[in-house]
Amino acid sequence: MTDLTCVTQLLATHIEASILLADQSALLIYQVGQCLINCLLADGRILVCTDGPSYANGMHFESLLLHRHGVERPPLPVLRLGQTSAILQGLDTT
Repeated sequence: MTDLTCVTQLLATHIEASILLADQSALLIYQVGQCLINCLLADGRILVCTDGPSYANGMHFESLLLHRHGVERPPLPVLRLGQTSAILQGLDTT
């Protein structure tokens, strides 16, 4: 198998998995989005809890809510809770 064939197969697998995810999760993702919107409209706050590998995803999501990213709007209220790997590593060595 050539490198190009390997890359092509990996991309095809990824695309198939993405389509399957969209088919199976679209309604749930929409419902979660509606819950977040309703929370914000009721003057609530979004609490993002992350740990380990999801920490970077939580930081990105928080950034999307706090900063405008091309849309004129005020920052949205969000609080991210989580431990950085540096903190966890420090705890492991003591």
